[in-house]
Amino acid sequence: MLNVRHEGRSTQARKCSSSMVVTSPESIRWLRKTRRKQRNSHIKLTLLVFFAKLGFSRNLTLGASSLKFNYNATTPDSTLICLTPELDGEWVFDENKTFLNPVCCESDDRLYRFNKGNCSKERPSNDFSGRHDFLSPMRGRACRCSNFTDRYTWKSNSLPIWNPHDFCRRLNNRTILLVGDSTVSQASTHLMNSVFTAGCQVHMSFMHSDTLIHEQMGALNRGAYWTDAIARKNPDIVVFSSGPHIYGDANYSRVYNSILSDIKILQRIKNITFVWKTNQPGGCTREISKSHPFKAAHEIPEPMFNHDEFFERDSITIQLMQENSIPFIDVRMLYSRSDSHPNTNDDCLHVCSPGPLDIFPILMYRMLKTNFAVPRCIKKIISSKNA
Repeated sequence: MLNVRHEGRSTQARKCSSSMVVTSPESIRWLRKTRRKQRNSHIKLTLLVFFAKLGFSRNLTLGASSLKFNYNATTPDSTLICLTPELDGEWVFDENKTFLNPVCCESDDRLYRFNKGNCSKERPSNDFSGRHDFLSPMRGRACRCSNFTDRYTWKSNSLPIWNPHDFCRRLNNRTILLVGDSTVSQASTHLMNSVFTAGCQVHMSFMHSDTLIHEQMGALNRGAYWTDAIARKNPDIVVFSSGPHIYGDANYSRVYNSILSDIKILQRIKNITFVWKTNQPGGCTREISKSHPFKAAHEIPEPMFNHDEFFERDSITIQLMQENSIPFIDVRMLYSRSDSHPNTNDDCLHVCSPGPLDIFPILMYRMLKTNFAVPRCIKKIISSKNA
């Protein structure tokens, strides 16, 4: 058994009521105009990233509002990290592991490898919604993992026992929009297929937006501005994430300052619940890491692209979300699962399926059960030498 235990607008627009439908063209024009006027300076997060990398803790006051940030102090010997309750757990070996997520593959990944009778013959599009008749196909080379079999389950006393019918009952006909890059697409498919037997996948949609703010930032820029997706779907719950296609601290800062400004504006128009998801970790290894997930984040050999920036970005953005009372889904336990990537055409980012991304529906289930409470943090100091 592997036991990785933690120690630790125009005048007309301003007169609109709170029940105004987001799909109104006037509201979208107002949103874009206001976003340009009210966007916080991206210097704030740029400085915070800089201080975090130096190992400092800073209180910054910029502009009209004052926010207090105490970031993770890092030294060569130890790391002060923010643990959420669901991360107080371990990866446990399970020879008879079962999966929440029935798997269908893209047409070029042997579509009928799994669940032949429940897989659609249609080639999947970048934007998709849950269907009542077919499972959603998994993207991101998730089926190109012929040498991978997942035998580990994340165990934590803070996580509920999975119940798709109770999940759908608690969702109560509300709609969920997941928006982001291809890693969010993978999480979306896991969620939709995990509740397929209960039927509420038809209330879920994914829309592609690599950087969320539709700007070129070093890699791909597929999809529209994330608020366009919200305007089209008019959801009750929005799960968003971005990172792999954003290069540089200044760009990352600008994205999330824009996102926070958008959220404040949208919440004046409609009562939407926004949920941020931490980055899906990157990096390839042959075996599951026996280290603490937060040490494992720094142990991946020769990280590609910007994968080595994810951990620090997650740490900073978690506290940013807490300061702004935005709930978040913490998937940082996946830093120990660098064994679960396809490693096909140098793909060390997407996750094999079936595999450890089964944790995402459970974390979303926990969000529903806690009525989207902002996760609290348990501050721990974990030595990098014996984590």
